[in-house]
Amino acid sequence: GGRGRGDSGPLNRAESLLRLREYYGPAIARCGSQPVLYSTWGRQRGQVNANAPEYATFDGMLRCLTDGVREYSAVIHQSMAEHVGGVAPPRLAPAGKAFSLIHADREAIVHFDRLYVADESHPDFPGSYLVALVFFAVLTGRSPVRIALRYRAPAVSVKRPVQLFWLPTH
Repeated sequence: GGRGRGDSGPLNRAESLLRLREYYGPAIARCGSQPVLYSTWGRQRGQVNANAPEYATFDGMLRCLTDGVREYSAVIHQSMAEHVGGVAPPRLAPAGKAFSLIHADREAIVHFDRLYVADESHPDFPGSYLVALVFFAVLTGRSPVRIALRYRAPAVSVKRPVQLFWLPTH
């Protein structure tokens, strides 16, 4: 993503944290909102990156992404609390954890590889559906296990035990 106002290129982590602390935290506090942060998944087979060898596997990349979103959550919460006392921390939509549960479960209703499109990064229909289930749970506070699937995709079923889709949000 771009920086806006004529700047180009992605923000680095320090710039992102600064903007969260100085702009987004206060803005969210003024609105009286509780943000939901989207914790994404690692690439299917990780990403070889000379600057970040911990990204070389799905699990390593997921750990880094999870640590990052937790850091962002803490910064937003602290910034919000400085402007308005007694605010709740951001909620977390742990899509990465849902992907991880399927990655670890060799008997999952859908094979881990089916969660991704050919680029091994973006979700295919089963992965997108899984993410939608996570958001449903976080936004409504209800288990999505009994949601009827309108599109009869054989790769996805909601009959999996509750522990797969009903995930903690903090």
